[in-house]
Amino acid sequence: MNAALALCLALLPGAEPNAPLAAKAASVELGEVKSGPISIASFELRNVAEAGEIVFGDVVTSCGCGKPAFAAKSIKSGEATSLTMRLSTLTLAEGKHAWPIRLRYTHDGTEHELELALSAKIVREITVTPAVLALSITGEANHSLIVRDRRAKPLKVTSATCSDPSATFAVKERTSTKDGSEQSIALNVADSLKAGSHEFDIVLATDDPECPTLTVPLKIRKRSPDDVQATPSEPIVRFAKGKSEASAKVVLRRNGREFEIAKVESNVAGVSATFSEGAGTVAAIKVRVDAERAGASGAAELTVTFADSKLTKLTIPVAWVEP
Repeated sequence: MNAALALCLALLPGAEPNAPLAAKAASVELGEVKSGPISIASFELRNVAEAGEIVFGDVVTSCGCGKPAFAAKSIKSGEATSLTMRLSTLTLAEGKHAWPIRLRYTHDGTEHELELALSAKIVREITVTPAVLALSITGEANHSLIVRDRRAKPLKVTSATCSDPSATFAVKERTSTKDGSEQSIALNVADSLKAGSHEFDIVLATDDPECPTLTVPLKIRKRSPDDVQATPSEPIVRFAKGKSEASAKVVLRRNGREFEIAKVESNVAGVSATFSEGAGTVAAIKVRVDAERAGASGAAELTVTFADSKLTKLTIPVAWVEP
């Protein structure tokens, strides 16, 4: 490789000095992005080391809305590849967003990180509520998705599918609203679903060629009746007008048997929880959301770990909405 080119690439923003990996552009600005369709951003990466192979590892982002994919999982000296980020916009609040990305890789057995950045301005025209569906169930379950479109010519959902046959759907008729349209999709999860954790994608096909599909992640934890249950199972935190902090209460029970909470963890910054200590047949969790850190609307998961390690961890999906 030309030595001057290697030096230029190595000194780009986001690269450590004399790093073996460099990005042609460490920051990608997508501009205005309309919610609904998947947005794609690519980073061109090159091995600028004199020798040795780079093997790519984890890609760490600030939220779960971006899915990474490499054109090649390893590159030799002088070779290039691309990292593609598929950005799901359905969970994002309107306005400007910036996502720091940390790319971990090894070069000749030594670990490194490359910092990248992705930014966009989200315009919310199409929304799906909830944008991520997480269920904790013991038997058959029913839930609904609501698709809203505020454009002058709104889309229509024509079908809904999932890779697991235990999940079936009924697409309702689209109705007009004062600011667009609304359509409901009913989900039924059969009792035949095996106990354990499951992750699928719900694919909503539409009649809009610009947005042919909407994808909603579906996470299901099928529990035994003896496990701890949460009420409500999917709490929604609502902000009072003019307030940036809000909370909701969740009550845990275990069929009259005692249990004790060891810890409660959140996967989103700005979402926290406190809980009642000590053993008992009932416990309470207070969920707090700080909109300045977590955003005006969004979704998170609380993971509850119990003092008795034989008890399955409980995942509680939490959503919050602006007033």
